[in-house]
Amino acid sequence: MSAKPTALNQALIVSGIVAFILSLAAGLQFYSSLGDSFAGVVIYGTAGVLLTAIAVMLLPVCIALYHANHAFPALVFAVIWVILTGLAIFAEFGFFAKQQDAGESQRAATSEMSRQYQSAVDSAQAALDACPKNYVTKCINPAQKRLHEAQSAQTAAPISDSGEVMHPAYTWGERLTGISARSLQVYSTIIIVMMIELWASLSAYLLMQLYGVNHVVTELAKPAQAIQEAPMQAAAVSVPHLDTGARITGDGLAMLHAGEVVLNAKATTELDRLYPGLADSLNAGKLPVKRPLNVPLDVPLSVPLNDVKRVPTDLSGKRGKGRKGLIDTCLQCGKDYQVRAWTQVCCCSDCTAQLSGFADQAARQSAWAKSKHSAA
Repeated sequence: MSAKPTALNQALIVSGIVAFILSLAAGLQFYSSLGDSFAGVVIYGTAGVLLTAIAVMLLPVCIALYHANHAFPALVFAVIWVILTGLAIFAEFGFFAKQQDAGESQRAATSEMSRQYQSAVDSAQAALDACPKNYVTKCINPAQKRLHEAQSAQTAAPISDSGEVMHPAYTWGERLTGISARSLQVYSTIIIVMMIELWASLSAYLLMQLYGVNHVVTELAKPAQAIQEAPMQAAAVSVPHLDTGARITGDGLAMLHAGEVVLNAKATTELDRLYPGLADSLNAGKLPVKRPLNVPLDVPLSVPLNDVKRVPTDLSGKRGKGRKGLIDTCLQCGKDYQVRAWTQVCCCSDCTAQLSGFADQAARQSAWAKSKHSAA
């Protein structure tokens, strides 16, 4: 199935590509945070991009396999997707934990610097307060200068011990739920990233349905499905082990053994037509008590030869009613056969043709075709 690039399809393609790119960027950011060195960052970042891409594409493949009744491959891919999603969540929590540790270390360093600047201001202020009122030149003025310098240095320093500033939405959520604003930020970010990945996967599945790519996936999964179902099919009643002999009533694998002969459906139908009951009788182990070599296989093996009645002498070799199902002697070759129709006087079509003066049935049909062509 193919589809024209309508506006809706184009919007779906664009949004899916954007979501896929955002997912890869998030995977790169989160996984690379697990590395402590430059090489580690490169390795984890590359692995994050690949694992994210695989996870995004596994979900639509899993859905396509499930709808195509390939349950086992779909289950395998679903388990792999869950594992990859768990790894992604682990990397995301690791990213935020690393950020939080870095923030706490920075706040601790900032707090120490702020304390040092404040200590310098307090020391200058104490020195100014200790100056006598009449020691303006030698004590008050130098003390005021040192206090001014300490206050200027404190004001100019880019430090603050006020803590991390959170978005008002997270602060409001903390008051509403009792969960810390930092935790709400982590959870909401992870959920948003997962929603973006799910949208990328859903877009890929819809595009597979739209442009008919899903049948390629289902065809590739058939060998795996057959391998999984093999033990059940081999042991099922409808697909038996052929050492006991039975008719196959369902598609699937079977346990074969050396010395067996497997016929296709067309050959089996022809065998049943020519020799009714032969295959089932052999499988059941019902063999004739005695079978002369000149008796054709038209007689089912489940019926002993002595139990089959012969055509009365006055009807033998003659076309007439009352002969069907009985044993008669072929007028051409002299072999016994079971009469199938009241007009039959020979055991086979070749004998019938030879009785009429032809070499075999093929020659008879050729002569008949030529005569029909000449008459036309």
